[in-house]
Amino acid sequence: MDLILKDIEENVEYGADLLPNVAEGFGKTVSRPLKKETADKLREALKVPNNCMGFVVPKMNPEMWSQLPAYARVNDVKTQQFQKSLSIGLITLANIANEVTKTQIPADVKNKLM
Repeated sequence: MDLILKDIEENVEYGADLLPNVAEGFGKTVSRPLKKETADKLREALKVPNNCMGFVVPKMNPEMWSQLPAYARVNDVKTQQFQKSLSIGLITLANIANEVTKTQIPADVKNKLM
């Protein structure tokens, strides 16, 4: 196990630096807790597009849910929270890609962004 973890932890490859203000802004995003009001605004603004239903986090059947032991329900909720975060990221990236695609941007810049 130590060998596997060592391999994973030592192989971090970094890319090019971002602009300082961009790096600082995103650094703050991951280091501070999200206020409830901000989370509510994000939830309202970032809706799953009609033609991207695969981004919706699946819910467990209520009949099955009631039969699960407590630890399994806790694990399922944690998985749903992770999937929700991933879904929000995908929705954001899809919206950015959509805007880039329909905006008059030079082809080389558009290809780099996509």
